[in-house]
Amino acid sequence: MRRGRASAPARLYGATSLADSARTVQSRAHVWLDDVMRGQPARAAALLLQDAAVAQSVDSLPFAAGDVVVGLGDSITASTRSWLELLRCLLAARRPLDKIQIVNAGVSGDTTVHIASRFAAATALGPAWIICLMGTNDARRHGAAATKQLVAPAETARNAASLRRIASLDTGARWLWLTPPPVVDAARARRPLPTHAVHFRPEDAAAAADAIRSQPGPVLDLDLVFGRPPAPDLYEDDGVHPNLLGQMRIVRALVARLAEERAAPPT
Repeated sequence: MRRGRASAPARLYGATSLADSARTVQSRAHVWLDDVMRGQPARAAALLLQDAAVAQSVDSLPFAAGDVVVGLGDSITASTRSWLELLRCLLAARRPLDKIQIVNAGVSGDTTVHIASRFAAATALGPAWIICLMGTNDARRHGAAATKQLVAPAETARNAASLRRIASLDTGARWLWLTPPPVVDAARARRPLPTHAVHFRPEDAAAAADAIRSQPGPVLDLDLVFGRPPAPDLYEDDGVHPNLLGQMRIVRALVARLAEERAAPPT
């Protein structure tokens, strides 16, 4: 299934439910939002599970007992507070007896070229599912005078197609794409990266997202999670990396999207 780009999304996935959950938890003094923001994935998962819709989605995830689920990506995935680590905590809380194995194959700084170079290690695990969030570092530029991003959008698309083709030949894994999240314009970021070293332009990140969005198969469009332009309070100070609240937005949308795949035929 191919998802088209929505130019003006009517809503943001998770916005209302997350706010309602935060109010409920704060009023009951179960899990405090300041603790969550200090980087407690298990507490963040507990906060999310206060929402019955999230709990139901986790219960309905299309993972069988003992399945290996590989998450591919860069620092947005590799972080100990990432959407993938939150998914691990959600499964541990709701489905501990299923012993679903979450493998974090995110590496900070990786472009799609790097991910392709180490993909064999992921397929060797015999995954039942591969969830892939990549492309942010393809949009990276080095130096204020840089005339191009590290990996051109057309190459991002080719690398993504190659990974999917290899996975279909070497594994029986089902696949879900996540588009790279939009980046906050440097003028709005609290502490943008120095342009003389490395920087990200919103239009470059959007082009990388388009390259992933164009791939066949199910796609979770993170533009619908963060909005465009995205809200800076969902990001670390650099405006590139989602903070824990942003990661919570991702995993909430992810479990809802995966639950939809439960009855869908493999692609």
